[in-house]
Amino acid sequence: MRSYRFSLNLDFDELDLSSNTLVVKNPELWHQITKVLRLNPDSPEDITIITGENTQVHRVKVREITKSQVSFEIVETFESQRELQQQVTYFVPIIKPEAFEWMIRKLTELGVQEIVPVAFERSQSQYVTKLSSDKSYERLRKIIQEATEQCEGSVFAQLKPVIDFVDIDKHTQEGLRIFASERRASLEDVQASMKTLSQKQISESLNLSLIVGPEGGVSASEINILEQNSWLSMSLGSRLLKAETAAIALFSRLESY
Repeated sequence: MRSYRFSLNLDFDELDLSSNTLVVKNPELWHQITKVLRLNPDSPEDITIITGENTQVHRVKVREITKSQVSFEIVETFESQRELQQQVTYFVPIIKPEAFEWMIRKLTELGVQEIVPVAFERSQSQYVTKLSSDKSYERLRKIIQEATEQCEGSVFAQLKPVIDFVDIDKHTQEGLRIFASERRASLEDVQASMKTLSQKQISESLNLSLIVGPEGGVSASEINILEQNSWLSMSLGSRLLKAETAAIALFSRLESY
């Protein structure tokens, strides 16, 4: 049986848990349901709908289709088990748009809840300017929505406005703080650096803040500031990774620790 997951736009759509009713009025979603997927009241597919604002997932069945809306009956509402227990804030570098979009998609798939684009000392100004436009932000939010649906998540990652490196601490909550080091390291060095973090530290920290720098890495002056503010460094191995690859590698290394 095929499964479909959709996201409501509460500016258009209606959700009434008291009457187990959900009404899709968003033209884009209406078109996808009725014209692309051709769902109808007899459709056997497993259909789930989320709002992207909380962990509730609604399993639904098509009740009625008109020229302007699709009405669903809510068969079941349950809590998603696919969200991270920790609050993860990722301070990401602003890199070329294609690579940045890929990075945002993958971090969303991994479950990062908050993504903060940062203009580092080595960031390229043309990429910072492009990302700061409303058009770019709208596209990235759409990517986050699609990635959340695809991996059966329930809560959309929050994409924050661009900040300068010097303002990182203003956006960092109390908890474990780790940044990726560009220093080449052997496997033994990586294992040694991980031993500075106990498994208990990682698993019991309610808030986890991560940083990856742009191409060329975090500068020496930026590293000095981070270390003065209780950020711990972690090497990702002997190879120099592209920024978007490093972002995934750091998160995955901590998840598997």
